[in-house]
Amino acid sequence: MQFLSFHFLFTLLPDASDADHKKKVLPIQLRVINVLKKWVEDFFDDFDEQLIVNLKDFLQFTVEIDHPIHARTLSTTIDAKLAARMNPHSNTQHDNIRGTLNVAYSSSAADSLDDMPKPIVRLANLLVCSLSI
Repeated sequence: MQFLSFHFLFTLLPDASDADHKKKVLPIQLRVINVLKKWVEDFFDDFDEQLIVNLKDFLQFTVEIDHPIHARTLSTTIDAKLAARMNPHSNTQHDNIRGTLNVAYSSSAADSLDDMPKPIVRLANLLVCSLSI
């Protein structure tokens, strides 16, 4: 979560124009939002109570400022996933079907990912996939 927050809050130098901001910062923020969306939709089992609180705070106090629609949509998705978790026998979409990411890493990147927790590796995979599109 900290990794994504850091990327979302990426800023240019103070003398950068609005055009530079839109050209460089906006795509990074949208990629982070897409990674969060994919993570919540496909890997919600990774989220414990504290991570959910951190994510909702990040959406409310950071993402909401520049991207209110995306923040509200993602918050709604989180609430729906929490409701499905609390009542697993409801008629919601099945969360058990998961896709596999096949991302090729260089040997140095693969070595550094081996030491990371599984959710972080998934996030790194999602970010690399979103950057390569």
